[in-house]
Amino acid sequence: MFGAMVGDIVGSKYEFHNIHTKDFPLFGEKCDFTDDTVMTVAVANALHVYREQKSLAAFRDECASQMRRLGREYPGRGYGGRFAKWLADDAMGPYNSFGNGSAMRVAPVAWAAGSVEEAETLARASAEPTHNHPEGIKGAQAVAAAIYLGRICKSKKEIRDYIESKYYKLDFTLDDIRPSYSFNETCQGSVPQAIEAFLESENFEDAIRNAVSIGGDSDTIAAMAGSIAESFYGGVPADIKKKALSYLTDELRACCDIFVAEGGTQPPEEEVMGEFLTNILHAFAAAAADKEWLSGANEIIYVQKLWETGQRFVAYWLANPQFTAHYGEDRRGMYYNISTIAMLSGMYYALSYNIDSEGFDADAIFKELFTGNIFDTVAGAITIDMEDIQEFINEQYKELYTLIDSFGPDEDELEKMLYQGACAFFHIGCSIELHDLGAGLK
Repeated sequence: MFGAMVGDIVGSKYEFHNIHTKDFPLFGEKCDFTDDTVMTVAVANALHVYREQKSLAAFRDECASQMRRLGREYPGRGYGGRFAKWLADDAMGPYNSFGNGSAMRVAPVAWAAGSVEEAETLARASAEPTHNHPEGIKGAQAVAAAIYLGRICKSKKEIRDYIESKYYKLDFTLDDIRPSYSFNETCQGSVPQAIEAFLESENFEDAIRNAVSIGGDSDTIAAMAGSIAESFYGGVPADIKKKALSYLTDELRACCDIFVAEGGTQPPEEEVMGEFLTNILHAFAAAAADKEWLSGANEIIYVQKLWETGQRFVAYWLANPQFTAHYGEDRRGMYYNISTIAMLSGMYYALSYNIDSEGFDADAIFKELFTGNIFDTVAGAITIDMEDIQEFINEQYKELYTLIDSFGPDEDELEKMLYQGACAFFHIGCSIELHDLGAGLK
């Protein structure tokens, strides 16, 4: 998130006095931190709740609380009119904004996330207390996704392709827009420009200079471009970071230190398994939220119960001596088959819960699945073609092994990852079945 602060401070001088050149002093008189920095720190502060509770609703509420607390503590930092009213009124809810305030403050979530999907999910939650318009959410998610993809060493082409396929068409260059680009505080009118400023950069400082050089809402565009550049280029140069931090108060610097100490900037190699697992968790959570099967406050709690049930399925098969003996030393083959069983079991589990939530009995489902052929049991209960399911399992297992191979774990770590992956397949099964059913779980 330091890249966002640098961009904010450097661009602050030029927000209402635009320049259209990259040749300017990086720091100078009249540079200072603005609302971009204050709200970025607020989101970073709120992430401790998500780490502790894994509740999107709790994180969303804490974002609102931290933004109001710091916003009142640091008044006059360039807050927009409606946002200033929101800061002053505890009873005021989101006001359907699509301003770029949601995207300027989002950087910390991308450093706390274990997957691009989790970064996007957290970005939505950080935007919703104020910017609940679809464009406000979209802008925050696009910036968070670009930051996370930079963290895991995706190329600029891969980042561009991802943004264009899901968020914005980047069908312009900075040279194209520099002569005519004007002040625009909307996400749709500034987020694509900030992303392009990063994509055309040669290094971190160049990204900041690119962003300022197009004019417009200079501090916010530079904050967004800087936050992406920080992740892609491996951090903020030490001298630039030190200078930027000198503008902050002791409290804001302390908040940054706490965020880093809590693991807000953990290296990507420690997240290899986390990326696979969180993809599964949030596939289910997204299905639950979008179709209103479960309230937002309970979605993560329910996923945790699914995880525990998936562990139960996997533990059962690992404790079966006939099953394990069949595979001998072929651990990959054994876990592949456990993953298949777990996924099919997850589908049947979700189906059974949906059909008869009042009389749902996990033990009875276990017994039914373990007496007879699991393929026949599931095939008789679902409408999905079993060959399609097998193909999907193959694809997901290949993805799991791609991640594992890129990490290169030792034997003990490999065993742990395979076990976690097999449990995660239970979530895939639940997610598929619940998506397909489309019925209401209240």
